[in-house]
Amino acid sequence: MFGEDGRVRFVASDHADRFTNLQSRNVDLVAAVATYTMERDVYEVGTLHFAASVKAAVFSHLSLTLQSTAKAGFTFSVPYLYSGLSLAGEPHFVACAEQRSTAVYCTGIRICVQYGTPYVNAVINMVTDSSVIVLAPTIVDFYNNFVRGLCNVLAGDQFDLSESFAQRYFGNYSISNTLYTQEPISLVTRDDDSDWSDYVNWVMLALLSAEQQSVTQAKLQKQ
Repeated sequence: MFGEDGRVRFVASDHADRFTNLQSRNVDLVAAVATYTMERDVYEVGTLHFAASVKAAVFSHLSLTLQSTAKAGFTFSVPYLYSGLSLAGEPHFVACAEQRSTAVYCTGIRICVQYGTPYVNAVINMVTDSSVIVLAPTIVDFYNNFVRGLCNVLAGDQFDLSESFAQRYFGNYSISNTLYTQEPISLVTRDDDSDWSDYVNWVMLALLSAEQQSVTQAKLQKQ
């Protein structure tokens, strides 16, 4: 869309800092998986809301400040994908987490979830008091914490729990068939540039329309 002459700069960003990077103008568009929520549309703060019944949300192996992030609203394109929270990991503990079991044989559930995602609050609200939650600042830490044994269940986007990761892990690994949330995934821009936001949204609408009509680059080049 912009050509290959360096007019576009791609910036690696974690879930925890993607909105602050956008607000501080380090980037103009967040194209990573970003859920469209009312909070982010109006005033993205990223604060964790703990369920009153949850007493064992233990955030170990990290030094994170769980406070506000961008403190600003953003503009979201039409959703281009719907995903959701799922579970994966050691089969025994995945089954225990799915059943929200408090049985003795389920003692020791440790759930890894990536900080900065909407899945943190969802996991906190669904776990039992005996569960331990381990926050990971990046997707790499998310996987590594599981491989190192810091957790036995991964809670995250269904696409992050794919079989491709299982092929790099040599222990028993299963993926839940259940989606616990439904997340509309969109492109994100700042609120203060409506022209750019409209342009991004129209491009997304055009791509979705092209897919629906089976229009491809190869077909257009033949015309």
